[in-house]
Amino acid sequence: MGSPLTIRDVARFFWPLAFTAELMMVSHTIIHAALARMGHPTETLAAFSIASSVHTILAAPTVITPFTALAFLRDRQSLLALLWFHGLVILAPITIMLAVGLTPLGDFIFGQILGASPGVTNQARHASLIFMLIPPIIALRAMPTALLMLNRRTIDITYGTMVRLITLVGLLAFIPRLVSGAPAGVWSLVLCIGVETIFLYYVARDFLYALPKKEGQSTLFGEVWSFAWPLLSSQIAESSMALVTNIFIGRLARADLALAAYGVVRGLAMLLLTPLRTMAQTAQTLVRSRGGEEFVLIRFTLIAVTVASGIILVLFWSPIRPWILGGVMGLPDNVSAYCSNGVRTMLLVPMFWGYAALFRGLLSGLRRTKVIGLSSIVKLAAVVSVGAWALYDIEANGTVIGMAALAAAAGGESLLLGWWLFSPKGAGR
Repeated sequence: MGSPLTIRDVARFFWPLAFTAELMMVSHTIIHAALARMGHPTETLAAFSIASSVHTILAAPTVITPFTALAFLRDRQSLLALLWFHGLVILAPITIMLAVGLTPLGDFIFGQILGASPGVTNQARHASLIFMLIPPIIALRAMPTALLMLNRRTIDITYGTMVRLITLVGLLAFIPRLVSGAPAGVWSLVLCIGVETIFLYYVARDFLYALPKKEGQSTLFGEVWSFAWPLLSSQIAESSMALVTNIFIGRLARADLALAAYGVVRGLAMLLLTPLRTMAQTAQTLVRSRGGEEFVLIRFTLIAVTVASGIILVLFWSPIRPWILGGVMGLPDNVSAYCSNGVRTMLLVPMFWGYAALFRGLLSGLRRTKVIGLSSIVKLAAVVSVGAWALYDIEANGTVIGMAALAAAAGGESLLLGWWLFSPKGAGR
């Protein structure tokens, strides 16, 4: 631990997490591909897309659970305190998802706000009831995930995600025989995440048993909340971006087609870009001082961003793009054609996305998270500014609007956090 941090150290920690994130997003792409092969694919894809976007916002508190666990998990007492904290944080989202699925609130959100047709709205409401099961599973999964990171066993996290992916493929072959439409995809997702969580607890069991009963001062709820609320507000803003974008896209001339296509393009973007988000956990775990180690992480992030941009160029700026959208994804011709410009616009995102994640991780490691909360305002303002394009040009391509909004949000966040870290008036001095 006393030797300087090197690019190789970062790579050894980062790439298993990046591969894990990639596998997680592959699961969503597999679900999209399975839904595209069901009856009424446009309606089914649109329902899964909007239900997923609402769930992503409501389940935002679960995304911060690995960060709070990394920051505070040190003994069995803190483990119990974190479980209580995570349970309280996810209580409201679960309640709201229940209301969306069972009350007219779902019709209002999906039908009125998002502009979906009655058939899409009905499927989305049923899907929301099933999505309600995911937050508690994710909150439980944060504990073994954090322990494996703290003990530099990120490869075991990758193995867990491989178990999840294999389970998902099997479930998608079976569950559509019992449930049709978007709910079939959500049930498959819930069950495969549950299997993954059980596996992670199994491989982390020795680290759990090795936790001391109590070490140092007790972990206080207020201390955890002070650290977590800016991360939570930032994550809610990030999760809201898909919903806000869908609101604008739902006002385009071909709303159902635009919603379905944007769901596919966003899924592909998350597949390729989500690995860069693991720079946040990498930075929070590895940076141990202010003696130059952050610049090693900055250089490594440039390498990761370059790799992601190269993959996008190969996949979507070459003749194989129609084959990926039509053959691999199994999209109908009209949806595939609509997605083409959107997947090319994706190239605007990686640089901003990667450095925004890195700066969040560095600030979390310093426990200077308040500016991360401020960045949530910047992100949402950027999305609204770009999304308003749909109100002025109803024939615009919804997937291009979505990717441009994502790039603007990540750009605003990375510039704000970077300034705060390294300016004389910010945290860096």
